[in-house]
Amino acid sequence: MNVSKLFLTSLLAAGALVAISPVRAQTTNTNSAATSTRPRPERGNPADNRLMYLSQQLGLTEEQKPKVHAVLEEEFKGLQGVPREQRREKMAAMQEETSKKLKDILTPEQYTKYQALPGRGAGRRGGGNNGGQPEQPKTGETPKP
Repeated sequence: MNVSKLFLTSLLAAGALVAISPVRAQTTNTNSAATSTRPRPERGNPADNRLMYLSQQLGLTEEQKPKVHAVLEEEFKGLQGVPREQRREKMAAMQEETSKKLKDILTPEQYTKYQALPGRGAGRRGGGNNGGQPEQPKTGETPKP
């Protein structure tokens, strides 16, 4: 009798696992590209990916897109082959140059939006204060934690 109870318990447990597994497989795949609101380009040129993002965020016109793409291509080509130790400095300089060039291409409203994007303008590295460094207390002030 004990063997049959053990067998039935094992059989029920196996059946429960089989019944749960298809449901689990369906619920784990909720992060597909179809549910994303941001268009996902194919792997490839980073300038193309960034152009798609900027186009969506800034509402680029058809006339602006090739000009912006050329600026982005130049930025990415300038970073190719740069050793990792020097990449941060070179990247900051290239982004500053890119911002100057984009200012001539974008409308004032678009450029304001561009500066507000994550990683750009005053929002970059801790709110634009001192290159991301903590603020130094003024004379007579106690340091902020």
